[in-house]
Amino acid sequence: MEVIIDSRDGKTNPKIVKQVHQFKYLPAKNLFCVPAVDYDFFYDIECQLALDVVTFTFIYGRVDITFATFDEAVAFGTWLDDANKKAKESFRTMAG
Repeated sequence: MEVIIDSRDGKTNPKIVKQVHQFKYLPAKNLFCVPAVDYDFFYDIECQLALDVVTFTFIYGRVDITFATFDEAVAFGTWLDDANKKAKESFRTMAG
């Protein structure tokens, strides 16, 4: 899935583009999650960052997110990379 990250202040030019295996957003909680890969389907890696989401649009296979500031966009992009890596790597080695 492709995630396009932008900021309202216009500093993300070009926009930040990330690839993730899967992605969830719970607007009522303003919570972003990357679900676990492989056999632990009930575990999500949650984003603990305080983010001001301006817009969130999901189009099949693609997510467009606009944050209030460039710093939030960069921080979220970094978190997304780390969460996606954890979801792919650490859950494969989990003993259950």
